[in-house]
Amino acid sequence: MPRLSVIVPAHNAADTIESAVRSTVRALPRDAEVVILDDGSVDGTADAARSVDDPRVRVLSRPNRGVAATLNDLLDATDSDFVARMDADDIVLPGRFRRQLHAVDRGADGVFSTVVTWGSGLPGVPRPSGISPDDFGMHLLLTNPVAHSTFLGRRSAVVDAGGYREIPTEDYDLWLRMAARGMRLQRLALPGLAYRVHPGQVTASAEWRRSSWENPEIAEAYSALAERLLGSPAVRITSLSIDDSRTGAEKLAEVDRFADDFGHALQAHSQPAQRALRRKLAERRAWLANRVRHEAGDTAAPSVPSSPPATPRQAYRAAVAADRRANASYPKSRFILRWFRRAQRWRAERGPLARIMFLIVGGSYKVATEGFMGIELPVSTHVGPGLRLRHGVGVVVNPASRIGAGVMIRQGVTLGNRKTSDDCPTIEDGVEIGVGAVIIGAVTVGAGARIGPNAVVFKDVPAGAVVLSPAADIRV
Repeated sequence: MPRLSVIVPAHNAADTIESAVRSTVRALPRDAEVVILDDGSVDGTADAARSVDDPRVRVLSRPNRGVAATLNDLLDATDSDFVARMDADDIVLPGRFRRQLHAVDRGADGVFSTVVTWGSGLPGVPRPSGISPDDFGMHLLLTNPVAHSTFLGRRSAVVDAGGYREIPTEDYDLWLRMAARGMRLQRLALPGLAYRVHPGQVTASAEWRRSSWENPEIAEAYSALAERLLGSPAVRITSLSIDDSRTGAEKLAEVDRFADDFGHALQAHSQPAQRALRRKLAERRAWLANRVRHEAGDTAAPSVPSSPPATPRQAYRAAVAADRRANASYPKSRFILRWFRRAQRWRAERGPLARIMFLIVGGSYKVATEGFMGIELPVSTHVGPGLRLRHGVGVVVNPASRIGAGVMIRQGVTLGNRKTSDDCPTIEDGVEIGVGAVIIGAVTVGAGARIGPNAVVFKDVPAGAVVLSPAADIRV
């Protein structure tokens, strides 16, 4: 019986399975195996997997039954103490299993890693950001923070939680159930996998995502975890967004109730964890608020699209057009924002030419705006279309801040803490920020709010509110 089994479900993956298996074998520790189950492929997947001539590789085949059933069959076909996941189109990075086994030896029940994304052009390298076992469950209440194919854990933990269920997001469902049973899950900071991104992925489908949001079994698992961590059951924010039985106001009231419980539970966590989780919570609430406004047909402020244009070029054109309209009487602002958007476009493109163009355009933008104009608006900052930049001197924006559509920023404004990337605000659509205002912390400034001159904001601002100086003076 090997100590570790790496299980690989495969369906019509003949073009990628060999490289996936070879990378896995290269990273295998002693006393480990790789077991591939060909789930009814019609393209020679099994033969491609068998081309890796190594005694530690086993290839099984059977008619198609789907990924969850395949994973359970792989669990039944192995008897190791630990199991790890791998997909048929990803690449294992060196050291992955060694680091993960060290973590489980120190008491973790399941260990994940960050990932390098790839598919075309230059890879996307993540910021090293681990999640401790004490904080992992709180992250699960906001989103799934890990890639399934990075998992390594105790077989007993997976089995005790009930294994995989044949439902959408079978991985997220399993993590919820494991966390609700008190199992210790964590994410290591260093990437352990090169994760292939392509349009044909199941997870890229809007229908697949919605089916997960509607699934009652996932809703039950989510609510059980919320009850364990927050003291009361809760509705997943994505599920809340498609609940036709509630009005928009009721949805926002429910998420605010959840936020209160969440914030109270956060007091038991470390300060860095609190900042990261408050920021993520603010992003999720802003996402829900935007959907609510869109469904209500509110056109008082420009809406951030629920999904970006298909290509960087399309995103660039849409943003430039909106910026031009928003700054019709301000040629300096139009010039700066066009430069900013062009740098963003090349940053989003893939390939060596795009990289060269980004170095030229992005580098000159940074030198000119920060060195001569006194504007620190990093190219990596998420900024919605139609940013209204007024005068634009002494503006400082942390790149981790998120700025919605139709936002107005005047001179002397500071957004976020320059030294703390997870302590930055989310500015929703149509917000106006006055001269010299400072907004710090993982807070949300609601749509249409107005922040007065020299105001200091360090707590959430309701949509449509007016904040004067001092910040405690809020008029709704």
